Amino acid sequence: MKILVFGPRDRYDVYRPPFADEMPVELVFRRPDQTYVQAAQENADARIIFVDAITDVGPDVMDQLPELKMIHSEGVGYNCIDCQAARERGIYVCNNKGCNAESVAEHTIMLMLMALRFGIPGHNAVIQGQQIQMKQKAIAAHAPGLFQCAVGLVGFGDTAQATARRLASLHGFYDYLVNQVNKLTENPTASIKPPKQDKVLPKYLTAEQSMDLLESTQYQSDFPERDYCMVVLFLNCGMRLSELVGMDLGDIDLEQRQIRLFGKGHKERMVYLNEACVEALQLYLAKRNTMEGLNPKEKAVFVTRRRKERISNRRVEQLVTGAMKAAGLKGFSTHKLRHTAATLMYQTGNVDILTLKQLLGHSSVGTTQIYTHLQEFQVRAAIEQNPLGTVTPEKARLDTTKRAAGENRGENNVDSMDVEKSTGPMEAFEGAANDGIRVDISSMTGDKETV
Repeated sequence: MKILVFGPRDRYDVYRPPFADEMPVELVFRRPDQTYVQAAQENADARIIFVDAITDVGPDVMDQLPELKMIHSEGVGYNCIDCQAARERGIYVCNNKGCNAESVAEHTIMLMLMALRFGIPGHNAVIQGQQIQMKQKAIAAHAPGLFQCAVGLVGFGDTAQATARRLASLHGFYDYLVNQVNKLTENPTASIKPPKQDKVLPKYLTAEQSMDLLESTQYQSDFPERDYCMVVLFLNCGMRLSELVGMDLGDIDLEQRQIRLFGKGHKERMVYLNEACVEALQLYLAKRNTMEGLNPKEKAVFVTRRRKERISNRRVEQLVTGAMKAAGLKGFSTHKLRHTAATLMYQTGNVDILTLKQLLGHSSVGTTQIYTHLQEFQVRAAIEQNPLGTVTPEKARLDTTKRAAGENRGENNVDSMDVEKSTGPMEAFEGAANDGIRVDISSMTGDKETV
């Protein structure tokens, strides 16, 4: 597959990752003496274009590439790509979402500090030998510190989230200095509050969708034993991607039907294997151990088919995504398989929350609780089991139609008397008000929230 790169070769050689062995790629770079149209004409069989965020890619370029399937911006911006023209030609347009969020967040915080402390004028003053004068000017201007500031974030995309994380880290660090080691008497970031994010329930596969994924993995892969085994472990053991990739042969004990995993913070835990996991592992390991060219000293459980080395996180994500696509499943990631394992065990396996916490390797039960989704029928059953769910009203007393017609009125009909006398919330308390009793009617006028 040919990829036409519009950027300079020396820049790409610095940061481009190695392409997967399973996808042979030919990179062709535009020469400095070529226009973009000329480069496209010379490489008419290219199927992908890599382009920076400021280079225009319009119909004049696209029309020279009849095999073109995707235009990929190497940055976040894609405003220089004619998306409408690409859409008309069936060409996908992609950007590198979040690629510079971390660095932009760090620059943002440094610029905040520079603005507070007159960083640029101060730098110029130092160069001119006027740092004392600049210091006096800053003092006279009452330059604020972080503890006097509130940080507002407009939107909450990748950059804003990265900025919030760093501000939260600063807040936690200074809180530690104040409350734990008594190095400071005041937290200079006390006013900085991280924004609250909306809590969204994690997505997960149903049991039927999981079966479709397992079937898809067996038939669409060029190494089905390996890929099927990985998906089985994800769905049955609820392990993280890093835990699966980091497994060594010495961590597996098929006789005892267990695997030793190292989770976050290198915390060790044991995960037990069911029949499906044991069978999938036996099938794959038999294939793995007979691979031609495999180094006998290779400790990794899951290895690549060509290089015969430990598989990468990114490659596993690609394989799982491909299997999901083949199964007709959209909007799911590799981590959603962990959600699926936890949810299915909780819903159908009568697994309590503490057991699930240990299985998933969580340090807090609060983290585990996000996986405890309830199926719709369970929610319906809970409503039906409410002891007040069978209480029925006295229909005759609630029949306002008859009341409006003048029926069911009598001397002893208290309800009808109240209706006649009370025309508004104030009139209901007229007597009390006359007696000097203060009555709060805000709940009746909608000023207060009803719980």
